[in-house]
Amino acid sequence: MAVALLIVLFLISSSLSVPALSAIETVEGEVVGYAVMRFSEYNLSPPDLILYVLTIRVKGEKPAFMRKDRSTLKIFSKKPVPSWIFGKRVILSVKYAGDERGGNYWLVRIREVR
Repeated sequence: MAVALLIVLFLISSSLSVPALSAIETVEGEVVGYAVMRFSEYNLSPPDLILYVLTIRVKGEKPAFMRKDRSTLKIFSKKPVPSWIFGKRVILSVKYAGDERGGNYWLVRIREVR
């Protein structure tokens, strides 16, 4: 009897749960901001590393992790991103690192749309 009750409770809880977000999302948009900063400026560690920061105005469908009242995403990269990308339309693969209280969007891959 107890086992059957546990199974029923498990089935109910799994049907009410929120689906997991994809580890990597695809974002299409225009690069409207480009900056080269230090990790310390965003309270990240180690503080002396270089951080590339892109601001993307999202076009089309927003990724699941993006707040619906926003139209831009700030995306970070540890790897160098060329400055000529500013003003270009791009498709990015982005990974969200954080939880419901906050986090950062990290660049996995970038490709210019022609």
